Amino acid sequence: NAVPKSVEALGDSTKIKLAVQGAQAGKFDFERFCELAGQAGVLYWRSDLIAKNVSYFDTQGNALLIEPIPGI
Repeated sequence: NAVPKSVEALGDSTKIKLAVQGAQAGKFDFERFCELAGQAGVLYWRSDLIAKNVSYFDTQGNALLIEPIPGI
C-alpha cells in the first residue's frame, strides 16, 4: 500500500524466521508480514531464483536469514 514501515535498528534472526514460517503457513497477509519483518530488523529482502532462496537483510547489510524457496 506504499505506506512506509518502521524497521528496528537491531536485527533478530529468530523473529524473522518465525515471521517467514507464519507467512508460509498462511497465518497472516503480506501487509502483516512486512510489519513483522520490520520488527525483526529486516530492512529488505532479496529473492534469488537461480540459487532458489530468499535472503533477509538487516540495516547493516547482514543476512539474518537465508531461506530456500520451496517448489521451484
